[in-house]
Amino acid sequence: MQSLLAEWSAKQLATCGVIVTIDGRGAIEIKRGLMRPADRKAIVAELKKSGKPVPAHLQNTNAVGGGAGGERAAFSERLMHDLTAHRTAALQAALVDNAHVALALVVHRLIEPNVSSHRYYGSDCPLKLSATLTKNTPLDARASDYAESQAAAVLEAAANRVGDEVPGQGIFAWLLSQDDAKLMELLAFCAASSLDAMHGREQATYNSTDALADALSVDMADW
Repeated sequence: MQSLLAEWSAKQLATCGVIVTIDGRGAIEIKRGLMRPADRKAIVAELKKSGKPVPAHLQNTNAVGGGAGGERAAFSERLMHDLTAHRTAALQAALVDNAHVALALVVHRLIEPNVSSHRYYGSDCPLKLSATLTKNTPLDARASDYAESQAAAVLEAAANRVGDEVPGQGIFAWLLSQDDAKLMELLAFCAASSLDAMHGREQATYNSTDALADALSVDMADW
């Protein structure tokens, strides 16, 4: 009886296979009894046609799964990492010499938080950049009479303008169709939206915020 449990019948061997891999510790892993989705479907169809019960291991399409719809993925996770790593390197190499696409990509990634509140649900942008909007660190809670300030009015007008201009879908394609001047304009808006120069103690030395204020010719008496 034990030998029967340990051996595979000729019929099983005709439809089932084995995958041998090496795990992270270098040990050999053997997965037996794996079946191609097409073979499984054919056997299930034949059993149902003959009125015979379908075994549980054939009903459970997720048992060997990982692919869409419960089917086994066509490529292993390791192979997908290998292939997509090469694709990432190729994309990086091509992007080095294409400033327009690079600029559009940066704007795409940074502008998403600004248009996500009403129309955007998740990101598929591959660029690993992020921006924390200053509006999420409530300026109105720290700046007295912020809502009545001139800066608040300018920022609200800019946000409304961008919100009306940037489409809700196909953002990257739309950005690629814009000229560099428009992309730079949107990039400036994105940079402004994530700027945070708040601090609770007086700074004793000239710092980057001071240099930024000089570069922008900002005199707080005007604001």
